[in-house]
Amino acid sequence: MIGIWGGYADEFLIWLSALTFVLFTIPLLLVPLRWAKLMGFQIPAHTDLAVYFGRSVGALAAAMNFAAMRAGLSGAGAAEMIGLIIAISAMMVLIHAWGAYKKIQPLSETLEIGFWIAMGLVALAVLPAA
Repeated sequence: MIGIWGGYADEFLIWLSALTFVLFTIPLLLVPLRWAKLMGFQIPAHTDLAVYFGRSVGALAAAMNFAAMRAGLSGAGAAEMIGLIIAISAMMVLIHAWGAYKKIQPLSETLEIGFWIAMGLVALAVLPAA
């Protein structure tokens, strides 16, 4: 299964970076509390820290999006970028599973576990041969 679709690594990176930039990165950078409310989170009375962390995560996501797009367009570093996506997917599964176990997140975040599992599996499938 690993690398079975390795010839599509560049396309995977281009589409993934474009879609996640629009669907997740821009909202986190520009309107993190609106995004959080849409996902089902309760908005605290004091929002400065939540806005700070939301924008910080958005900035990290933007850097990842740009690096993934560059790797996809140039072909240089695609394997390394996909390796990073696999690692992030695994960590996000753990983070979301912990949140579900502790019952500290809305249902949308618990359902996201399936997204991260699928992301990791697809990334493994498009991982180019070393």
